[in-house]
Amino acid sequence: ALMESLIIPLQDKIEDWKKTANQLDKDHAKEYKRSRHEIKKKSSDTMKLQKKARK
Repeated sequence: ALMESLIIPLQDKIEDWKKTANQLDKDHAKEYKRSRHEIKKKSSDTMKLQKKARK
């Protein structure tokens, strides 16, 4: 009874969970990359402005 009511339904959901986790991981990686790029750009812009201000 435990097999049919608990274990088998969970096994069916494992694939969905794997797909969802994989998608979340991809989205997170993309977001992280974009955020890092923005920070680098703003940082370099700030450096340029600081150099300009010193002159």
